[in-house]
Amino acid sequence: MRHTAGLVSVLFSLTAVFLSCSSSDGTPVGTPLSQGGSGATSADAAPDHAIGGGSGGAAQDAQPDHSGGGSGGVSGSSGYGGTHVDGGSGGSSGDGGAGGVSGTGGVSGTGGVAGNGGYGGTITDGGSGGSSGDAGSAGLAGSAGDGGSEPDDSGVDPDATPSPVPVTLASGQPMPLGIAVDADHVYWSNQGASANQGELRSAAIAGGANQVLVTAQPSPGELALDATHLFWVNYLSGGAVMLAGKDGAAVQMLASAVGPAGIALDADTAYWTNADGSIRKVSTAGGASSSLASGTQSPRGIALDDTKVYWTVADGIDSVPKAGGALTQVVTGESSPQAVAVTPMAIYWVSAGSFSQGVCSNPDGAVMKLTKGASAPVQLASAQACPVRIAVDGDRVYWSNAGTWKGAVYDNNGSIMQVHTVGGAPSVLAPAQLVPWGIAVDAVNVYWVTQGLGASTGTVMKIARQ
Repeated sequence: MRHTAGLVSVLFSLTAVFLSCSSSDGTPVGTPLSQGGSGATSADAAPDHAIGGGSGGAAQDAQPDHSGGGSGGVSGSSGYGGTHVDGGSGGSSGDGGAGGVSGTGGVSGTGGVAGNGGYGGTITDGGSGGSSGDAGSAGLAGSAGDGGSEPDDSGVDPDATPSPVPVTLASGQPMPLGIAVDADHVYWSNQGASANQGELRSAAIAGGANQVLVTAQPSPGELALDATHLFWVNYLSGGAVMLAGKDGAAVQMLASAVGPAGIALDADTAYWTNADGSIRKVSTAGGASSSLASGTQSPRGIALDDTKVYWTVADGIDSVPKAGGALTQVVTGESSPQAVAVTPMAIYWVSAGSFSQGVCSNPDGAVMKLTKGASAPVQLASAQACPVRIAVDGDRVYWSNAGTWKGAVYDNNGSIMQVHTVGGAPSVLAPAQLVPWGIAVDAVNVYWVTQGLGASTGTVMKIARQ
């Protein structure tokens, strides 16, 4: 289904300005049923003795979880009349054996076969013949058994763990963009419907009402956390690096900036990218900021390891030592890289592909990895629909595909994705997301924001890691 983006042109103008910076690229079994066993055959009466035939044997019960009943046992043959010697009367023949007891359960068992009538006694020396025996009684019909359970043809393993589903933590948000998470809460920035209506909000990871922390911000973007404070960048009104308590108290400007796009923290320093091509840092305790690099083309996403700062530029990844020094072009030849994540072993990034003015026209983005010390990157995923943000934790890479546009019509192909850090087939965590953007991860969940397709239609989401 394709949606027309009602107020998209107004709302995405903020995103386009915020993300484009100075470049034309923009930024930011069932068991089978079977028959039961047959009944046992009864013992015949002993020949030449005037006793009754043996009773029919009881049928075997149907086996558990099978539907067929057992057949009734065959009745005993009738006894034979006793032999009388010296003119005595022939003995009475034995009665016919009783019919076998029918099998229980399952489809009705077959009744037992009636016993044969007894044979008259043999006449010897003038004795009268014995009377014939009575016919054996017929066996009772077996009672109908319960039907066997139907085979499970649903194709679903009843023992399988259900797949997680996305959970909405907040809805009705005005253009959310950045997101961060600590042990108990998720925090995000809303750019707002106009230039100075941006805000910072939070919600408990466990759910509940969201809280407004900071208001009247000029297009707040990416954000980061330390143990006690929330840091973010404001893009408009000249630009600034801001901080406040996690409860929204004591809002202050940490440093002036020039259209900042990305922000990252280590133990005591904040680093950010400026639209003028510079990379700067400042102590989280305050003070003067200093430049780490300048003259780079459209710097956007930024990330750190123990010793270096990494950021995306128009066609690759650059780095510089945290303490300052020579700039290194880590990777070149990329197509609109948007965000970067770094681990002790590797550098990961997303390239949006055909990205211009904050949107993509074709699903030609990629997720990339460069092992530190390697000469060339490897591709973890291709043909992605405008990947814009990335997060790495443990052995998984997560990213948001913002989705593609045909003019003013959204293709409804936004998604949250994952892939193993060593490669393999990517998988979809959450399909059909309306312009997902910022993404974060902890040990339990993946979190993201969606910008939606109209005023105040954004959401904050989570899904359990798989």
